[in-house]
Amino acid sequence: MQVSDLKHTNTHLASILGIDDPLDEIGIHLSSVQEPYPATPRNATVFASSGVDGVHYVLLHLPERRVEDAPVIEVSPMDADARHCVGDNLHEFLEIMCQRHEEFIHHTSPRSTPPGAEPHDALRVIAALRTHLNLAPRPDHEPRCKALTALHLPRMQLNPE
Repeated sequence: MQVSDLKHTNTHLASILGIDDPLDEIGIHLSSVQEPYPATPRNATVFASSGVDGVHYVLLHLPERRVEDAPVIEVSPMDADARHCVGDNLHEFLEIMCQRHEEFIHHTSPRSTPPGAEPHDALRVIAALRTHLNLAPRPDHEPRCKALTALHLPRMQLNPE
């Protein structure tokens, strides 16, 4: 899967679900223009943001991997521990993001839902993504992300602090 496939899927799901930007419902704001922060690895390309506190998602360029198989790193520039791997590729990234948001929805009350982001819309998007892209639930996402971070963090080319 490539970022262009993700954009196409987002457009396709928008027409099916009647939601302007389905991926936005699960915290993925696709963008072709993102300025990297100093915390962004130099050997990475920004492809999306969360829309909060500068958190953004990058594809980590590794010489032995094609771009579509690149690990996805979540960069949180406001945090001391700023970089975490959230998928070994885009497919796994989507599985993990769906799982995270599903857990968030089930653990918060409807009163804490931000205006304009109804939980049922996010759950509809998660179900549609899982169906259309054959995404599996990832209840193991926390230990998986820790293992991936340990594997890929040493390969990130970081800016001097």
